[in-house]
Amino acid sequence: MTIADLESNRLVVAALSSLDERYEIISEEQDHTELLTDSFWLVDPLDGTKEFIKGLPDFTVNVALVVRGVPLLGFVYAPARDFMTWTDGHQLFTEGKLRLEAQHEQATVAKADLKVVTSASHMDTHTSGFLERLGKVSVRSVGSSLKIVALAVGEADLYPRFGPTMLWDTAAADACLRIAGGVLIGPNRNPLTYQSQNLTNPSFLGISPKIAPGEKYLDLMQEVLNQDLRK
Repeated sequence: MTIADLESNRLVVAALSSLDERYEIISEEQDHTELLTDSFWLVDPLDGTKEFIKGLPDFTVNVALVVRGVPLLGFVYAPARDFMTWTDGHQLFTEGKLRLEAQHEQATVAKADLKVVTSASHMDTHTSGFLERLGKVSVRSVGSSLKIVALAVGEADLYPRFGPTMLWDTAAADACLRIAGGVLIGPNRNPLTYQSQNLTNPSFLGISPKIAPGEKYLDLMQEVLNQDLRK
């Protein structure tokens, strides 16, 4: 946690509190135990703190309104990239252009048909195994919720995430992806829900509108997870 996390949290929470007092605010930077209401704001005031500290541009402010487990409204702001995307629950809006320059490339093949984004800070054996099985793909390592946003705006096709994430890491960008026609889908082949009592997401695969529903990639995710879990 940095001073920037706390100051961003203060500003976002104050703004949301002034909008509508009916909704509880669940933020990464505040005390929380479990989700007790059907509708609430879910906030990550500075997603990608590691990238922020390193001086990299891949950090975001994430705000989502969750209703009965579904992220309906979502706002993602990447100040260092002069980029915003948001949804009012009906359509997707963007301001600026998202261009993802890979911090490093792995298993990259020229003119690969499939573009995959992975975490810049959290590579694990599940993800490595998934990438190996994909074959010819272009892989970019990116921080924060920009990986999900990249799916929504057509900058990427797949986002495998088999390491831990929290609800506030994904909700805002998930709302944007859903309205664009894509999905974050778990091993149970259902879209992520936002009513977990421990505030954590399961493993998931992000799928862009271009290739949704992506059944063959879901089969591959389950194959990799099952194989690794038996080791």
